[in-house]
Amino acid sequence: MDVLPVLVTIGSFKLYSYGVVFFIALFLGLYYWWKMGRDENLEETSLFDTYFLALAGFFVGARAGYVVLNLSDFENIYRVLGFVAFPGLSFLSGGVVAIGVVILLANSYDWEIWKVLDNFAASLGIVLVFGSVASLLSRGLLIIEIMTFVWAVFYFVIINRVRKNFRFYQWYRNDRSVAPEGLASYLAIGFVGLWLILRGILEDSWRFYGVSYYIVLGVVVVLGACLLIYWRSGRALLKNKER
Repeated sequence: MDVLPVLVTIGSFKLYSYGVVFFIALFLGLYYWWKMGRDENLEETSLFDTYFLALAGFFVGARAGYVVLNLSDFENIYRVLGFVAFPGLSFLSGGVVAIGVVILLANSYDWEIWKVLDNFAASLGIVLVFGSVASLLSRGLLIIEIMTFVWAVFYFVIINRVRKNFRFYQWYRNDRSVAPEGLASYLAIGFVGLWLILRGILEDSWRFYGVSYYIVLGVVVVLGACLLIYWRSGRALLKNKER
């Protein structure tokens, strides 16, 4: 059921809700990213460069991932490039590319990688919330879109809370005097796995021995995130305690 795919129509000109709301999402994401970076005394020009280059990587990766997964809907290059008129982005593939860009640039600027990734994971939350609203407006009240919106709200609230308070988590700090950054980033990975599992439950998709490949991949991602958090907390199992 369509909700509001087109905001304004003037003659042949159409202003699509997807494009408008997604622009708002990106603007708010930039504000969050800039504010957190400024609080860390990072150079503002480098912050903006990192955000916009990561954004470019996100769009390329997200659109490419969506097109690959829905090839039957894209019979010409116009549909592939027209993401506003023919909306659709794979947040998973886009996020992987964007994170790769952030890591490369943070390393080149000599920033603390984990602190930057935690900030990026937190700022990504507001983009996901408004991005899911954009999908709801343009694609309709589909169960996947509704689930993604609810998931994005929980992601935004929990990841931002963890980023601010991780130093006070005794279970994470273990017996160290200072808890290391990175918990928000690894938890974000776990949230991605949860989204994959939920999608596999709600959507009829490709199967792996009778089980949705989304569920299989999601379980692997969640378990991987749990192991990474365990390792980051300095537990002895992986023989890598930080002092």
